[in-house]
Amino acid sequence: EQKAVFDRGWTLEHILSYAKTFGQHSLNLTAVQSAQKFTQEPLTASGVGIPLESQLYYNLGSATTQGVTSNFTQWTLMSWMGRAIYGFKDNRYMVTASLRYDGSSRLADGHKWVAFPSVAVAWRISDEPFFQPLARVVDNLKLRLSYGLAGADNIDASLWRETWKTGTTTYNGNVVSTYEPNGMKANPDLKWETTTSRNIGFDFGLWGSRLSGTLDLYWNTTSDLLMRQEIDSSTGYSYQYRNIGQTSNK
Repeated sequence: EQKAVFDRGWTLEHILSYAKTFGQHSLNLTAVQSAQKFTQEPLTASGVGIPLESQLYYNLGSATTQGVTSNFTQWTLMSWMGRAIYGFKDNRYMVTASLRYDGSSRLADGHKWVAFPSVAVAWRISDEPFFQPLARVVDNLKLRLSYGLAGADNIDASLWRETWKTGTTTYNGNVVSTYEPNGMKANPDLKWETTTSRNIGFDFGLWGSRLSGTLDLYWNTTSDLLMRQEIDSSTGYSYQYRNIGQTSNK
C-alpha cells in the first residue's frame, strides 16, 4: 500500500496602526485584515496478491486485487478586526474596545459571517491622590473589567453539507453503479460556536513591587457547541453535526 498526502496553504495578513498622544490623552488604533486557505489531497493505492513481495508498492498494477482511494478537503477563513485603546492621565484610566468580523467556509450558508465585540476598562487606583498615604506599602494597584465574545469553527470542512458515496448493485442481471448518502445528514443551520468571557481582576505590587501578583475572577460560557450527534438510522443517515449544549467555567 502506498499513501501520499498533498498539503498546501497560505496566510495573508495586513496590519495598520496609529498612535497619538495629545495632552493627557492617548489613542492607539489598530486595524487587521487576515485571510487563510488550506487544501489537502490524500491519495492511497493498494494491492493484494503481488507476484513478488520484494516489489513492495513499486508495482501495484501487477496485484490481483487493486484499490485506489482519494479525497479533497479545502477551507478558507477571513477576518477583519478593529481595536481602539484610549488612555487618560498617563493611562490611569483606560478603555479598550474591539470588534472582529469572521467568515468561515466550514459553516453553513447564511451563518458563515459573525461579528464578535469586546470591551475592557482599567483603573490604576494607586495613581489617585487619595491613595498616596498607602503608597509606601502598596505601590501598584490596578482594577480591570472586561467582557467579550469569541468564536470557534473547530470542525472539519464541509460538515454542514451532505456527502455521497458510490456502490454497486445488480439490476436486471447487470451490475450498475449507485449513489447513496455517506452516513452524515446535512445541516443548513450549522453556525459558529460562541464563547462569552467576563472578567474582573486586580494587579498589585507591595513594598516597591518586591511582592506582586494578579487576582482574577472570571466566568466563561460556551454555547452552540459544534458536536456530532447520532440520529435515527430510519432516516437513511446515521449522524449529523449540530450546535448543541453549553459549557461554563469559573
